[in-house]
Amino acid sequence: MLPDISKISTSPGVYIFKNETAILYIGKAKNLKKRVSSYWQNIQNLKEHKRQMISKITNIETIVTTNETEALILESILIKKHQPAHNIILKDDKSHAYIKITQKTEWPTVTIVRRPTSTRTARYFGPYLSTYAIHIALRALKHIFPYRTKEKGSSRPCLQYYMKRCTEPCVHTQEAEQNSHLKKEYHEIINAIISILQGDTDNALRLFIQKMEYASSQKEYESAGKWRDRIHALKALEPTQQSIIQQKKVSQDAISFVRDDEHDQVAVTLLKIRQGNVIEKFQFILTHTRYDSLPDIEASFLSQYYTHAPDLPREIILPYIPSLSQSALSAVCGVDVTFSVPIKGKKRKLLTLAEKNACEYLTQSRPDWEQYQPLKNHTSVLKELKKDMALPIIPHRIECYDISNIQGTYPVASMVVFIDGIPAKNEYRKFSIKTVKGSNDFAMIKEVLIRRFAHHHKPITNHNECLTQKMIWPKPDLVIIDGGKGQLSSAISVWHALHLDIPIIALAKKQEDIFLPTWREGRPQSPFTLKKLSTGTTKLHILQYIRDEAHRFAIQYYRKKHTTSLSPSLLDSIPGIGPKRKKKLFKIFGDISGIKNATDDELSPILGKQLTQQFREYL
Repeated sequence: MLPDISKISTSPGVYIFKNETAILYIGKAKNLKKRVSSYWQNIQNLKEHKRQMISKITNIETIVTTNETEALILESILIKKHQPAHNIILKDDKSHAYIKITQKTEWPTVTIVRRPTSTRTARYFGPYLSTYAIHIALRALKHIFPYRTKEKGSSRPCLQYYMKRCTEPCVHTQEAEQNSHLKKEYHEIINAIISILQGDTDNALRLFIQKMEYASSQKEYESAGKWRDRIHALKALEPTQQSIIQQKKVSQDAISFVRDDEHDQVAVTLLKIRQGNVIEKFQFILTHTRYDSLPDIEASFLSQYYTHAPDLPREIILPYIPSLSQSALSAVCGVDVTFSVPIKGKKRKLLTLAEKNACEYLTQSRPDWEQYQPLKNHTSVLKELKKDMALPIIPHRIECYDISNIQGTYPVASMVVFIDGIPAKNEYRKFSIKTVKGSNDFAMIKEVLIRRFAHHHKPITNHNECLTQKMIWPKPDLVIIDGGKGQLSSAISVWHALHLDIPIIALAKKQEDIFLPTWREGRPQSPFTLKKLSTGTTKLHILQYIRDEAHRFAIQYYRKKHTTSLSPSLLDSIPGIGPKRKKKLFKIFGDISGIKNATDDELSPILGKQLTQQFREYL
């Protein structure tokens, strides 16, 4: 069955059409959703072979990229690898352009090539889509940094020498060998070019701007115009992508993890990099992860995946240092594997790309009701809810409550508010549980509702003050409790104590059961009525969305409170560990447990040796 196209991302990227056994077609798109949809919208205008291809499609995969350029390059890589039946395969492929700087030679050369060969004898930069832009930019560099372009020497100077764009060391080999200063100066030129190609163009740009401004001040407008053009060319020289193709022919896996605590799962995207190219993408959903740290989640995934993986990388790029050691994984796999946790650079870009795809996969894997988007007017749907829930009025204001804790530790609760089907986030409230000890969700929901509706019944002491939102919160038209009969019973006891007549229901997540109390003399009572709404209806989608928003908000507050309670007790008591270092530690190691388990070698780059030793003494 064909996947729902409505769930496809609108980002740039590559789409892959498949049948049961093979890849049929690989394409690129500036907007994946729009491009994929166009095949079915314009099917009558397609050629016969395209219509036949569409009839065979059983699955669509997408790989999100940072921009359209990355999509173009990734498409080229995947077509070369898989050679789909419905793609045009370019046999005489010139690929993309690279800048090559020879190494391990006395007089390095700078040239443009179509395909990298050996990284031992040369350094490559790119790929670049526009060869013309490279020529313009390198020509501009030659005016400032005269470099050699000829691979072999000659007895006669070349044209570049007479144009003062090359020092022509190959002609004056004997003189150059005697003059070490000339050789040193030339290598400084090459190093400057390498710095620019690595992205450090600031110094060169400043020099170009000075030249342009000086020429303009001297009324040499033609010269100033040339310098202006060179500035534009130098800016265009920056590589258009660095995350899809790498300079070194490495064997890596880049893995990102994206949490979804609302649904107790983590999305994983693994980008397989071989010979420096991203050649495949694998995606997974991990469940029962809500209360595990990210380093532990990483360790669990690594041990499960790599014990059966047929093609092992030499390096695994991760967002956090896992609780599983490199040696343990290497022993299981039978191959030496290293972990790296980059903070910046090309490896970090690979992780960012993987994370982007994991987010998209998480969205696409959610059930249809998760795609619900609040609209401006849900009056008709709210009217249906009024009828189905036997409410006295249309529920324009809906409040939902949820509890979050682990075995009674750091218990918190959330209150979310929806007005006419739209989240009113400025009216959300969060509660720290104050009176309940241990794990007792029923007592906790009771405490929260008493505290909330105390605002509803706040005694008037000052007329002006009582009109403020802080004193009196608006009365809801419907209250939803995240839970089942037990939670609803606790809530009803509050209704009786405070003499509330507000409609209330409970929504249990597992089977999406809705429990309605029996109303007698204006008060909710047991027994409860089980209500089922048809799956896929907008009215059920709204209730599910509100319930999960309350759950998300509660989990978010719990995590914040949990992290805050842990970090001051250890990190804030150590002199020298300020906010920046603390932030970096949590970013790399995930949580306080990951920081404690880190080795001295892992901590030293962040803390330094002396502070690492202090940290150990505090443990």
